[in-house]
Amino acid sequence: MAQPIGPIKAVLATTLCFLFASFGAGAAKQFGAPAEVATLLLPMLLLLIGVGMLFSAGLRAFPKSPPAPSAIAKCLILGFATAALNVSVILSAHSGSPVEESARPGLQYLLAAGVLGPLSEEILFVGFLFSSLRTKLKLPLATAVVAILFSIAHAPSNALSLEARLIYMVNSCLLFEYSMNLSLNVIAHMLGNGLTVLSYSEIPWLEAASRGHSSELMLLPVFFLGVLVALAWTTFAGVRVRDRSTRISESGPAPG
Repeated sequence: MAQPIGPIKAVLATTLCFLFASFGAGAAKQFGAPAEVATLLLPMLLLLIGVGMLFSAGLRAFPKSPPAPSAIAKCLILGFATAALNVSVILSAHSGSPVEESARPGLQYLLAAGVLGPLSEEILFVGFLFSSLRTKLKLPLATAVVAILFSIAHAPSNALSLEARLIYMVNSCLLFEYSMNLSLNVIAHMLGNGLTVLSYSEIPWLEAASRGHSSELMLLPVFFLGVLVALAWTTFAGVRVRDRSTRISESGPAPG
């Protein structure tokens, strides 16, 4: 079975993969491809390339055994808290003005952002990049590298968006380290993105809540960032406890 590549090569491969997929989607748009095709092309290219890189590196991210209940709980908390954070960022950004109809995403965007995007990004950034980095780097450094690259790749428009992406990917890496099951990462990502898109495009209270409450709305992202920071800390602590228990069991009982 092939061995995972080194950290530097993994970072370069991930960066080139994302740039290639972005260039392909941009070229399709420039050559007159329909908007629906251009929207879906980026996550589709990322998915195809990411799966190929995952298997070529000999990495296993989807075990047959079911995840532990604690890992499932962390997955659900991550998904719903991320959606709440994203929506609160949108609300604070649109405070005082309604969301224009032209800005509302369509079905193809829901498919791209809520299904294909989460699947392709978790395979590429966590299944491939994070797993490759963990063969050589300690958990905090590997997590920081992936979170930074993930955030840069999404070109956040403001500090809140940057912080939201950073803390999401920190949690995603820690969740995978905790569960070793990428399915949970994909589910959490789909929940976060899908609920965000549905909230932005469908829920009537978005416009009403974004008027005249700027001071209160600015506190919402801070609150949900705190929830995700607490989740990351508990997951990291769970990984440390598990690893410590594993080392003790492998060393055997102390000599009498």
